[in-house]
Amino acid sequence: MKKGDIPSVLAISHGAGDPKRDSVIAVFTDQEGHLREYLKLDTLHPEHHQEEDYQGPDTKDREALADLLRRRRPQVIVVGDRKSTRLNSSH
Repeated sequence: MKKGDIPSVLAISHGAGDPKRDSVIAVFTDQEGHLREYLKLDTLHPEHHQEEDYQGPDTKDREALADLLRRRRPQVIVVGDRKSTRLNSSH
């Protein structure tokens, strides 16, 4: 990319952040700003399972997101939620 180029973007939001209540939404836009693909996922939070070969809903959702990343190869990834975030600059 050169300065001034518009990147392709994958924006991901997990609502208010409650994995039991809020879906994860992923939206991919191309370099012209057109919506090309979106996913609505139940969760990306892995359940704490003892079985190594567990294939529950959380695994399928994570695989769907990984597939989107492989196919679309976004130049920018933005992650956010509905909560307001304030940076603490007093270090």
